[in-house]
Amino acid sequence: MVINKLKKRLSEEPFVKFSQTVAPVSVFYFDLSLEVDNKKITEDILDYKKSNPHSRTSSIEAWHSSFKTHLLTDKFNKLLSIIENKVSKCINHPNLSAKVFESWAITYKKGDSTDLHNHGISAMSSVYYAKVVKNSTPLLFKDGPSITPTENCLIIFPGYVYHSVPEIQEDERIVFTANFTMVPDSYINKMQ
Repeated sequence: MVINKLKKRLSEEPFVKFSQTVAPVSVFYFDLSLEVDNKKITEDILDYKKSNPHSRTSSIEAWHSSFKTHLLTDKFNKLLSIIENKVSKCINHPNLSAKVFESWAITYKKGDSTDLHNHGISAMSSVYYAKVVKNSTPLLFKDGPSITPTENCLIIFPGYVYHSVPEIQEDERIVFTANFTMVPDSYINKMQ
């Protein structure tokens, strides 16, 4: 099942649900074009890559920054704040808020891919697509849908869900990914 018609979705309701062996899964899709300057994020990621050319070894067969990028630079703070807010709304719990605990940028080039994996202990995970072409290579969920991303879209899903990106067919694709834990609001209020 390919889902690519929801470019203007702004609701917190899941746009697709599917069943896995663990539990039903909700995947959320947001168009951030009114909230995020994707050209600036793209430039920031490329600048960050230039300053940090070495990539980690992982299931990602493309350049990617440290999983602690949010602790190493403040370039992506505004984007992460917007995403944290969206993740909190997706969870829809009166006393919990999302807090980023891992984040990283990825620049794919033609032939790069990401192997099947999940995000372990992450309550929720997100992928923001700063630069993609029309009919881009999809994000594949195991036993679920494939989602063709659009530029400036955000996809949010539970961290335990296995997913992959097949070999990229386009010349370049730039994304920013983050993992979130859920924190009691009472704890956050004490920290402020």
